Amino acid sequence: MRKFTVRLFGVLIFFAFFSSCNAPTVRIDVPEDMKKPYINEDTLVALLVDIHLADGYLASNQQDFANNLKKIGITKKEEGLKDFYASVFKKHGVKNPDFYKTLEFYSFHQDELLKIYERVLDSLNMKMDKIRVSR
Repeated sequence: MRKFTVRLFGVLIFFAFFSSCNAPTVRIDVPEDMKKPYINEDTLVALLVDIHLADGYLASNQQDFANNLKKIGITKKEEGLKDFYASVFKKHGVKNPDFYKTLEFYSFHQDELLKIYERVLDSLNMKMDKIRVSR
């Protein structure tokens, strides 16, 4: 859990650093298909929370994950990871191309992405607080 917190903190520092830079404003024409995200904000927040939880699980349980893959007949870790993340996308009814198009949208709208990640962090912190209380 500590590695997960450190990793998440690093991601947030990364976003905070780049959002605070006072680089000159460059006007970029946003392509027509990038005028709105493919995935609504609430779904994206829930999806990102689950992706980060999945990342934390994988980072802290690599050996267990590999053993479980062997038990179900998957010999290549990459194949197991693909299926693992596919289940997260399926849970939220999101297709990979829509997710990547949404990330592309937010590359043109970084202030909005920062707000989304603030919500993601809040959700993860609430989950962590619930775990601490239940111990």
